[in-house]
This record gives sequence, structure tokens and C-alpha cells, in this order.
Amino acid sequence: MKIKTKVLSAMLLLSVLHLPVSGQEGRQSVLAQNREASYDKMERGLSYFQQGLYSRAVAEYSDAIKLDPRYELYIYRGQAYRADKQYDLAMADFNTAIQDDANSNQGFFNRALVYLEEGMLPDAIADFTEAIRLNPADASAYVNRGVSNMQRQQYNLALPDFTMALQIRPDFIEAWYNRGLVYHLIGDDAKAKLDWEAGLKIDPNYTLIKDNIGVLN
Repeated sequence: MKIKTKVLSAMLLLSVLHLPVSGQEGRQSVLAQNREASYDKMERGLSYFQQGLYSRAVAEYSDAIKLDPRYELYIYRGQAYRADKQYDLAMADFNTAIQDDANSNQGFFNRALVYLEEGMLPDAIADFTEAIRLNPADASAYVNRGVSNMQRQQYNLALPDFTMALQIRPDFIEAWYNRGLVYHLIGDDAKAKLDWEAGLKIDPNYTLIKDNIGVLN
């Protein structure tokens, strides 16, 4: 039986942001009403997304954008397009988000995921690097840049990214799994086993890790 070498990426979703509308006059304004209606549609979109109903999520996000074209709505809709493998549409939304707010790492992070899934690894690495520059505490960006370098067999570049992700989030099981896999691929099964054992302490039922440790044992 062989070690399973599936590489795992780490995804990121924006949290729902509720911006208060202050003052009675503001609540009665068209802008305030549109924003409240937009948030309702965004939350329905999130619900559909979590259920895997991506086309319905896209429809809700599109309606929300018509009411109030905010940066995060393009991120949400882009994520739904990406999950539905409509990569060109996802890329267009993430490009719009980056144009709207080039100082937030979310647009670069999510666009990098599209590049990664399409095998455009240098572009993915460039965007993950920019996402890290904008938010050095983003453990998911380090993991995914490490994954991109693993796919290029640049293991010496992948290792420090997984290590940094674990310094930020010691419970990040995908980082433990992937770093262990890098150690295995470079011939250091002792360190691979240590990382996978650390991962199992977080989730004893993590199948890929359980199976790989079974092979090493």
C-alpha cells in the first residue's frame, strides 16, 4: 500500500458583515433600504452556497449587487462561480473586487485559488504572495502558496510556508498534513510521521492522515 499524496488546499470565506444604518432619516432613505435588502439577499446567497446550490447563490448575489454593489459581494459571487467551476466568471468578479479595494487580501487570495485550480501556478503564487503582504496573519494564504509550490515540486519553498501557517494557527490540520507530505516526498518519513501524529491529535478521524500513518507503521 502506498502513501496517499493528495495535496490539500485551504479555502477562505468572508464572514457576513452587518453595517449599521444609523438615524431614522437614513433608514428611510433609498440607499439604506437598498443596503438592507442587499444584505438579506447576500445572506440567502450564503445559505444556498453552504448547501451547494451555487446557481441559486449566484442569483441572490447578483440581485444584491444590483441593489448595492459592494466589494465583498463580488467576492461572494466569485466564490460561487469558482465552486461551480465557472472560472472565467469567477476571475471577472475577483478582478472587480481587486479594482474596488486593492488593499484587501481577499480579492488576491480568491483569484489565486482560481489560478491554482486551473494549474496557473506562477500566477497563483504571485497572488498568494500579495495576499500575504496585505495580511501577514493569513494562515490560509501560506498553506495555499505552499500547495502551489508543492505542485511545482519546489519543496524547499513549500516547507517554510506550512511552518509559518502552523505558527499562526497551530490547529491548522491541512498544514500538518501537507508539511508531513512534503517531508515524506523528500525522504524524511520520521518528520512526516511526527507531523501526521500532530494532525491526528486535532482530528483523530482525519482519513488521509490515518491511512498514511498506517502505511508508515
